Amino acid sequence: MTLIESGADGLDEVLAALQWRYTGRDEFVLADGGVAHLAGEPVALLVLDGLIRVDGLTATRDLATGDFLFVPRPERFAIVAPAASTVLCVRLTSIGADSVLAALPSRI
Repeated sequence: MTLIESGADGLDEVLAALQWRYTGRDEFVLADGGVAHLAGEPVALLVLDGLIRVDGLTATRDLATGDFLFVPRPERFAIVAPAASTVLCVRLTSIGADSVLAALPSRI
């Protein structure tokens, strides 16, 4: 198991050392009350417009236009739109860092 130094500096060092490969992208255009289920792979989310709620990670998280969320581990979760929203989802895969990923929090 890889240990991460506590505090923001330790997390920054780990994230800077990781390498990611782009595997694809999706753009979700969600109507009021719309839901998108993500399949369980590392992703980066960027809210292009609106407000979303991310359900299924360690804690529910609300994101608004311009907010970014990085989910470094392969976890299933849902994006729920309480209002019409557009979300960019970039799918990623790590390059040889499985032990480090296991030590990261579920969302950053």
